[in-house]
Amino acid sequence: MTQREINSGNHHWWPKTLQRSWCDHDDNIFIVRSSGEEFSAKLGSFGAINHAHSELRGTPWASTFEHIFTQSDDDITAFPEWLTKIDSKNISNHRPIVERIIPQTISKNEQQMLARITASLLARSPRIRYIIKSGNENFRRAQKLA
Repeated sequence: MTQREINSGNHHWWPKTLQRSWCDHDDNIFIVRSSGEEFSAKLGSFGAINHAHSELRGTPWASTFEHIFTQSDDDITAFPEWLTKIDSKNISNHRPIVERIIPQTISKNEQQMLARITASLLARSPRIRYIIKSGNENFRRAQKLA
């Protein structure tokens, strides 16, 4: 059986198309960590995991699930601009968030877009990837496959 070639480079859990919304004119992204520390990184160098969408690399069963993110990646491209067009209250950012958010009426297509983007970002998150990887490694050890 011929083994198919899999792109095993970096896969972005924070997609580059979304990162562009936070870039300056030099393609730097400015990030604030939960600790409050600020730093910058070049577009594409942030939010990536190596081999993140590949399964069973180096085996005849090698596969990837990169293709399932195609539609959500297409959706993400226009998402930041779409957010700027939804209704909002003109209230100071210093007010409680509950006073700043208003209910939105969106179309079925927009609901589906939000669902795809949310599911994609959750599935790509480092925490979910860590849980899956740990589970697989534990299973392989228990079955004496590793």
